[in-house]
This record gives sequence, C-alpha cells and structure tokens, in this order.
Amino acid sequence: MWNEAQQQVNKRAVILVVEIVEVPPDEEMYQRGIRQKCRYKLETTRRKNLF
Repeated sequence: MWNEAQQQVNKRAVILVVEIVEVPPDEEMYQRGIRQKCRYKLETTRRKNLF
C-alpha cells in the first residue's frame, strides 16, 4: 500500500519506456544472466490543486 505522498507523486509522473538496451558483457548484471534492460524516461507535470 502506498502512502499519501507516494500517491501524489504517482499522479504527477508519467513513466515511458524509451528503448530496450543490451547489457555489456563486463557488467555484473550480465554475469547474473540479465542480457537486456529497459531504459525509461520520467516526465513530471506541474498541475495546480493536486495537494
């Protein structure tokens, strides 16, 4: 369950998937079997009367 502050942030944010990227072989994630990761863009809006 999210608290009130988290709910307000989520109302103001938009998270978009930009692309899926390959993890370089020398990274720890690659060694653990993770070969791809999503790259995100966070957009925030300024709206009145949200709080």
